[in-house]
Amino acid sequence: MIHTGLVSVSFRSLKPKEIIDLVAKADLDGIEWGGDIHVPPGNLTNAQQVRQITVDAGLRISSYGSYYRLGETQSSFEPVLETALTLAAPTIRVWAGNEGSAQA
Repeated sequence: MIHTGLVSVSFRSLKPKEIIDLVAKADLDGIEWGGDIHVPPGNLTNAQQVRQITVDAGLRISSYGSYYRLGETQSSFEPVLETALTLAAPTIRVWAGNEGSAQA
């Protein structure tokens, strides 16, 4: 089944509740919560709060939009995974390292 939604990073300047209100007003199904601003990796309290207000609004969490880059060793994937699990995101968006999509 296909669900409609948006990525929260489209509205970086807004708070999660404001994004939820816009998604509900637009009659969309869910949100991919971004890890750069709205749900940073490792901030599990925030992830739990964002999950709860999203679900309370009757919306789906479509995925966790991480900024984890595959193949780079400077950061651990564990905080990303823990945050996605706390958020109850069914998928995690990752980046293919620093290579362009044709090379990756």
